[in-house]
Amino acid sequence: MVLEEISYVKDFPINVTLSESEDTGFDIIGMANFKILDSILFVPVKREADGFWQFYSMASKDMKAKLLSIGQGPNEFSNSVLSENQFSITNNGGDVFASIFDSRKGEIYKFNVSKTLLSHDLDMKIVSDNLSNMTLVVKEYGEDGFLCRELSPEMTQQNRFLLKNGNKKVPDVLEKLNRAKISGESAVADMNILSTAIRVHEGLAIEMPIYLNYFNMYTLDGKMSKTICPQEQLTKISEVQSLKEPQRIHTFSAINTFNHFFGVSFYNHPWGDEDSGLVKPSQIQFYDYEGQPLAAVSINNNVSFFDIDFREGYLYVFSSRTDEFVKYNIKELLSQIEALYART
Repeated sequence: MVLEEISYVKDFPINVTLSESEDTGFDIIGMANFKILDSILFVPVKREADGFWQFYSMASKDMKAKLLSIGQGPNEFSNSVLSENQFSITNNGGDVFASIFDSRKGEIYKFNVSKTLLSHDLDMKIVSDNLSNMTLVVKEYGEDGFLCRELSPEMTQQNRFLLKNGNKKVPDVLEKLNRAKISGESAVADMNILSTAIRVHEGLAIEMPIYLNYFNMYTLDGKMSKTICPQEQLTKISEVQSLKEPQRIHTFSAINTFNHFFGVSFYNHPWGDEDSGLVKPSQIQFYDYEGQPLAAVSINNNVSFFDIDFREGYLYVFSSRTDEFVKYNIKELLSQIEALYART
């Protein structure tokens, strides 16, 4: 799953260790993920059949709304939608929208979050249907387009395609990524080696794996096609397959995009260490949208999700391993990063 241009990152201009965390003030049971939407904290919640998407005030910490339900009726979902591989949050003219994929029904919904929070009436409609139940990822890409990934019939590959107006297209960059294949008797069991989290920012897709030590940045028009590796050499799929699960390295654990840069959490510890309950540090690495390194931030925890409150200058971090939701003051760090990308 390597692209034409490969960049090995040896150093970061900024290196910071964050050790003094603060409590966020939120007490949310079953937190599966989170995202800061300006003055609102958005939290998908596990084990909630009625209102598995919850919204809280960043200022008061009060819940503003519980939305989306499991059921068979109109605008109800087969299962809770918790993974960001199955939804996209976008800001269009000041209004927040979400596109949401119901994997069992094969339907994509368009959800006006801002209007719903204001009126308390659910503003949502189906914009596409008939996707295969083998579809794993649906991310909004451009106007009325969706970048999708589905399992091959043999369950040895994960095939990407652009869905637009009901039509599927496979640009060259996706065709190249789709060649990656798991082989051998354990192919089906090892399919997660090919799994990635995908985020899209202004037409740029960033794919972050959980077993491989590199991530890919690309645009579907081919103008950007780059692999970034923060180590000296690339991990091969066959090398990961040769190891037993506890020995395999959990490489990247989280990804997020911002206006001028993006970040990935490089965990880089064996899965066996994580399963044993050992607390190992993560390094959140920030890059600009050309793939140039900006900052490496060390945190003594497994970072499952992270986001930045730019208004207050805080990095929010959630660890599903310890169930901790904390924040760090990064005002100075943000000023340093801004000075770096301002020069480019």
